[in-house]
Amino acid sequence: HHITARLVGPDSYLFLVGNSLGANLVAKYLGEEGLSGTVSSKVAGAVTLGNPMNINSGKMNQVFSPLLTLGVKKLTLENWSTIRQMNDKHYQSAIRKAMCSFTLGEWDNAAAPIFVRNDPIYPFAFRTGYKDGKAYWNDASSYRLIRFIPVPTLQLMAADDTLCYTNFKNAFGYSIANPNVMIVETTCGGHLGWQESPPKRDHLFGISGTSWSDVATTDFIEAVLRSKEAGKQSPPDHFGHSSTIHHQTQTTSSPT
Repeated sequence: HHITARLVGPDSYLFLVGNSLGANLVAKYLGEEGLSGTVSSKVAGAVTLGNPMNINSGKMNQVFSPLLTLGVKKLTLENWSTIRQMNDKHYQSAIRKAMCSFTLGEWDNAAAPIFVRNDPIYPFAFRTGYKDGKAYWNDASSYRLIRFIPVPTLQLMAADDTLCYTNFKNAFGYSIANPNVMIVETTCGGHLGWQESPPKRDHLFGISGTSWSDVATTDFIEAVLRSKEAGKQSPPDHFGHSSTIHHQTQTTSSPT
């Protein structure tokens, strides 16, 4: 809302784009706001790439989980001067237990009681604590709220995404229940790969190249903008409705 408040003029729009957990955040935000009817009219659409949809750190790959846990611990230590000022014994006990964890699931189970959160419906009241890590991630996952997204949304997923595809497939029904959501599933691309070949050699950062997902994202945004423009120009029919075409949810595969 702070961003959309700065958009002036009838043709100024905002599109939300998220990758991986960012994609989950975008979908959850739009679903919550859509459920409450509080989405700004300036938000014209969204693109989510590699959205895991239904997350449970306790079932995470045992190779990735300890590595991600080290990252969380590093972030905690970087903010230790602030954390140590929290005098609540319950809080400090949870932090000590979390710092002794090996996997991300163990971390979340230890820290869940002190996590802060908001209710998913307006007025989004402030709350503190979850029963365990599973309850935390169930609240943080976007799959239950995708059906309430009120704006055109492109959901892009690769079938060989070893991190997110299984969860995406299991929650597929929530997406197709919403006519505002278009699903594009590619046969390859991994987790946020989608690099076009052959890649170019960058003299500073090694191998680089263009991404097919960037093209898909911009094409989708342009299509939404053209649809909005057509809706403004089309005269209403005898029922008072514009002749703008409404996109139906569909699943396709890229030729890659």
